[in-house]
Amino acid sequence: MKAIQKSLKGMGIGEAQQHGSLAMLPLLASSEGGVDYLLLGEALRSGVARVTEVSEHGHVPELKFINAADLPVLIFEGEELVGALFAIAGQPAGFDLFAHGSTMRVMLAKQVRSHAVDAIRLGDGSGSKPDAGRARAFLDSAAMATVESYPAAGLGTTVRLSAKGLVGGGLVHDDRLVHLAVFAFEQSSRSHHDSGRGLASLSARRRSYRH
Repeated sequence: MKAIQKSLKGMGIGEAQQHGSLAMLPLLASSEGGVDYLLLGEALRSGVARVTEVSEHGHVPELKFINAADLPVLIFEGEELVGALFAIAGQPAGFDLFAHGSTMRVMLAKQVRSHAVDAIRLGDGSGSKPDAGRARAFLDSAAMATVESYPAAGLGTTVRLSAKGLVGGGLVHDDRLVHLAVFAFEQSSRSHHDSGRGLASLSARRRSYRH
C-alpha cells in the first residue's frame, strides 16, 4: 500500500538509547528538501548528524540534534519523533509509527513497557548494540511487505502486513497512515504467558497480527 511505503520511505533513524538488552531507536519523519541543504534522513544515515538525549539523565521525547556536516540540515515544520524501533539483544524486535508526534509522546511509555516485558524474559543482560543497518533493513522489509486491507470498524481502512520474518498491522485513513505496528516473527517461536501487569507484552501484540 502506497501510504505505508510513503511513510517509511526516507524515515530517519536516531541514535539508539539502551538499557541492558533493550534498545530504542527513534524514528523521525523526513521531507523533501532544497538543493543547498541535507535532508534529516540523509544526514542521519550518513552519520554527519545524530539525535541524542538532552543530557545523560534526559528523557525522550526531549532530544538534542547535533549536526557535524558542512551544510545545514533542513528540518521542516512537523518533522519530529513519530515512532520508535526497539531491539532486543541487538536484533530488531518491532516498531510503532504514528501520524503525529503528539500521539507518539503519549504512547511511548507504554511501548517501552511492552517491549521491556519480552526483553526481561528473553534477554540475558547482554549489552549488544543494535545495528543501524539491520534497523534500516527491517523498515525496508515492512515497506515491501504483502498488505491485506479490510474496512475498519470506524473511519479508515485496517491493514495487515506479512513478509518473511515480520508481521504487523495498522490503520490508514484518506491515504494517510494513522498508525503502524510491525514485529519481528519467527515461525518456530512459541507462545508464552504474559506478565505485564495488564499491559500486553510484545509477544501478545505480535500474536494478535498472526493469522
